[in-house]
Formats: sequence, C-alpha cells, structure tokens
Amino acid sequence: MILKEAYAFHMIDDEQGWLDALQARNEAAPSYNEETALAIVRETRKTYLALFDTLEAELSANWYE
Repeated sequence: MILKEAYAFHMIDDEQGWLDALQARNEAAPSYNEETALAIVRETRKTYLALFDTLEAELSANWYE
C-alpha cells in the first residue's frame, strides 16, 4: 500500500491519520447519505487538510529537486 511506503520513507509522519483519511474516502465514495457526506466534509476540514499541508511541506523541502 502506498501509504505504508510513504511512511517507511518518512514522507508522512502520521500513518494512522492517513489511514483514517483513506477509510473516510472509501466510505464517502459509495455514500448517498447527506448526513454521512457532511460528516466526512467536516472531518476533512478539521483533520485531513492538515495532513496534506504537512505532506506538501515535506515534499517541497526534501523530495522536489
């Protein structure tokens, strides 16, 4: 799994956070329930966006040439 590899190479430091984000994404894809979708949006704003910000900083600092 790509997240496990990214964690092993220290591209991400919050493996569980990324796994939680993946789980939320997997639950959102087939969901047609508005309440479920809104809960995922709230959690994304609260938690998962910060993961992407951290990843962007890590990639910019250490992985891009």
